[in-house]
Amino acid sequence: MKKEQGLYAAIAGHVPAIIGAVLMATTNRAPALVGYYLSGSIPVGWTTILGLQASNVAGSTKKVTVSVIGTIAYTVGNIISPQTFQDKDAPRYLLAKIAIGVMYFLITLDLLVMRWVFVRRNRLRDEEKEQRGSEWVGRENQEFLDLPDLENREFRYSL
Repeated sequence: MKKEQGLYAAIAGHVPAIIGAVLMATTNRAPALVGYYLSGSIPVGWTTILGLQASNVAGSTKKVTVSVIGTIAYTVGNIISPQTFQDKDAPRYLLAKIAIGVMYFLITLDLLVMRWVFVRRNRLRDEEKEQRGSEWVGRENQEFLDLPDLENREFRYSL
């Protein structure tokens, strides 16, 4: 079994949520309720993203900065998102439900792009190391240099 499939797990967690958002926006009663329940799968992807966020950044300052930015973005999103449910759209709140579906889709697309970028960077670093062969010499005490991931040629992104 192939390892390092965290981004695929996050994407798999988003697929039912996207289907659920579509059901909520396009149906009524029982199917919309099923859609609501399906949208509850979004935390599967979110918790996976949190773990990958920490492991895909090198350098202590950059790691803290990325974590803070992620937390701020998540918080701002949670503050703003209820504002999409406007009284004028009651009782179906169609625009809010469409916004939910669009956001779930864009997050999933972003995860696919991230995975593609990470695979490409890992492959390029592996090829660079292979081309240099015995000439490849890592920096002495590199683990203590606190280099960010873009500068640390030994760093590999978690997928």
